[in-house]
Amino acid sequence: MGIILHVGAHRTGTTTLQRVARQNEARLAARGIAVWGPWRTRKGLLAGAFASGGGRMGGHPVERVAGRIALAVEAERRRGMVDIFVSEENLVGTVGRNVASASLYADAAERLLRAARVFGPDVRRVCLGIRRQDCYWASAIASWVKRGGTMPGRATIALIAGRRARWQPLCLALAEAFPDAERIVWTFEAMAALPEVAMGRALGRPLGPLEGMRDRHNAAPDARALREILGARGDTRPVPGLEEAGRDGRYMPFDRAERRALHDAWTEDIAWLRAGADGAVTYVDSPAAHGSGGDGRKDDRCQANETSGRSWRHVN
Repeated sequence: MGIILHVGAHRTGTTTLQRVARQNEARLAARGIAVWGPWRTRKGLLAGAFASGGGRMGGHPVERVAGRIALAVEAERRRGMVDIFVSEENLVGTVGRNVASASLYADAAERLLRAARVFGPDVRRVCLGIRRQDCYWASAIASWVKRGGTMPGRATIALIAGRRARWQPLCLALAEAFPDAERIVWTFEAMAALPEVAMGRALGRPLGPLEGMRDRHNAAPDARALREILGARGDTRPVPGLEEAGRDGRYMPFDRAERRALHDAWTEDIAWLRAGADGAVTYVDSPAAHGSGGDGRKDDRCQANETSGRSWRHVN
């Protein structure tokens, strides 16, 4: 029995991948693949796993959380499953904490170490999706506001841009927490429109066509939707990026210089990944992305890569 962990990140097509996996649960089970998404992980399976408290997790001894997972794994084994695909982006942190701290998963190293302890030695592969930083932050902030979060002001936006947070530390945290598992990284730009390819890479085998694989889920609101949300709250503060977007445009809080700085951080991340990532992770791309700017370095649009006959524009 092998466990494959898909740990996010948020806003990289995770919800679409999870919806496709759930929609095809029976088909995957017939191939010996069990699927655990948020409908399972957030219904008590990981309860207490990430609260603070040393060797205890939110009052739960480590053994109790690990034991709960071990029982669930054994149940899957008894029904003939060979692999368990676990997709849970909150394993590395939350969007709200990212926005509030103006950082990319600052506590991910500790959370991943805890995840390794509770899932145990059966984890054989860990997968991470990343996204160009300017587009990640625009999508993360918009989705956060949609879910009731406070729209960050100009000072926070400038802080995010000034910090130029990279994905490299999160990749290194994966290597530290799961030294014996294979660790792979893909980009939103290459894989968000191809959830069946991403899942196949995660599982180490091609899956072929799946139901719902071209559907789009959990898109972040555009500028008009954000204005409506803020207006309903009575929030009339000037918001960076909303007026510049026009009536129906895409929300982008960063100015030209800030986007350039974030682009530079992304270029450094991609260069590091392509150079071997110091052995921390293996960088994989969609076959359709090769030679077409699939990592988003030459494309100012915040969208997934188009593939032949599979248009999937304006993905948030």
